Amino acid sequence: SCCQWSNEITLVLDNILFIKE
Repeated sequence: SCCQWSNEITLVLDNILFIKE
């Protein structure tokens, strides 16, 4: 799909923000 990479990046960013908190 066109947006699969976007969803994966969103998950990664969410994980990074969660770890930094």
